[in-house]
Amino acid sequence: MPGRTVKLTPPDRTRAVQSYVIEAGKGLSITLGHFFKNWPSRVSWLGVGVFALVVAALGVAAAFGLRAFSGRMTSGFTGLLVMFGGVPAGLGLLALGAEAYRRLRRTPAETYLRIVPYPDVPADYYPPRYRGEHRLMHREDGTVRCVSCMMCATVCPADCIHIVAGDAADPPADMSNVPDPDAEKFPARFEIDELRCVVCGLCVEACPCDAIRMDSNAHVTAASSRSAFVLNRDRLMKRGDLSSAVQGGQGPGWRNL
Repeated sequence: MPGRTVKLTPPDRTRAVQSYVIEAGKGLSITLGHFFKNWPSRVSWLGVGVFALVVAALGVAAAFGLRAFSGRMTSGFTGLLVMFGGVPAGLGLLALGAEAYRRLRRTPAETYLRIVPYPDVPADYYPPRYRGEHRLMHREDGTVRCVSCMMCATVCPADCIHIVAGDAADPPADMSNVPDPDAEKFPARFEIDELRCVVCGLCVEACPCDAIRMDSNAHVTAASSRSAFVLNRDRLMKRGDLSSAVQGGQGPGWRNL
């Protein structure tokens, strides 16, 4: 099929557009729009109203005091009274009205606030494809499915996975639950630093034996030390479960998968 050439015509930019003054004004208008939209909802209009009424009272007292001090200001007394008393009083009444309106139209807390006692009750607001904390899956005999192929550690862009391979035929003395001796390798040490993890999920995609997953629906909890964020093999396996994946190309129609 022959290639098709598409000619792209650049937009016609006038000198006014190229000066960026209009675009800067548009950006400023968007910023101010967000400001005036969000700022009033965070202001305590009750405090503003009370403050304005206090200022109005002080202004009226100052106007009368100034009139008593100088009798020549009789012609401008009304203007001073309106400026120092009427304007703040009107603004204060408007602020009190805004606070009353906001309180009357406020939705009760129980209709929009839902408290979940996590982690005692598992959270149910995670989406199906949420990437949570890692976990290592099990075989039918309870051993880990990982074969120490190092593919997850190789593909990890944050270099947060550290694996030390062990020989299943010659396991360490302090490890009793190891894979079948016919297997070549198993993870004698498997650690993930959750602080360095960027939650990309590439380790799950690269694993050829469904050993590591991020479908735990649990986020990384807070801790006071860095070592608490380094998950070892035992902690990862406690969160894991029995995997139903079939390895080795067995089963009918495996070539069509």
